[in-house]
Amino acid sequence: MGFDISLSRIQTANKFCKKNNAAPQLFCADMLNIPLSDNSIDIIFTSHAIEPNTNKELEILTELYRVCSQYLILIEPSYELGNEKTRKNIEKHCYIKNLKQAIEQLNCEILFHDLLPVSTYTNMSEMYILKKNTVMTQNDTAFVCPQCKNKLVLHNNNYFCEHCLTVYPILNNIPDLNINHSILFSQYLED
Repeated sequence: MGFDISLSRIQTANKFCKKNNAAPQLFCADMLNIPLSDNSIDIIFTSHAIEPNTNKELEILTELYRVCSQYLILIEPSYELGNEKTRKNIEKHCYIKNLKQAIEQLNCEILFHDLLPVSTYTNMSEMYILKKNTVMTQNDTAFVCPQCKNKLVLHNNNYFCEHCLTVYPILNNIPDLNINHSILFSQYLED
């Protein structure tokens, strides 16, 4: 599974996957409101996804950690371990600076933390491999409402939340599960 906040990026990823005979379930969502159940994904991986979310490190990590059942792997720019050019680049673009402090607030074990040997000189990346202190049994990976976390119903090629009474559209075969894109439609299931 994979997601991004941009429908265009997911569409491009779908084309790439099709060309390379891969078929992951890709969808559009926000990292602060992931439409998956608690402990539903064994391993979660980010690559510069948290980077542009200044001062939201803890919120995002908490949500990723909620969905993770075992491991969280992060590759993000390193303010702490990076060189001076990397720190200036991070400051210039207002990228995250407090990843380590946010990680320290999670209930996890840090299995690995170091600079990656392959990265650009002005945007040096670090890798964290985190393990949940309490490894959970993986839950169902069916989509849930990003607002209330109740299971979504697939109806007329859209997803519907019976609790929030909102519809989440599927556009070009991409589920758009962003809260801001939901449509209030209380009678949606009444055909």
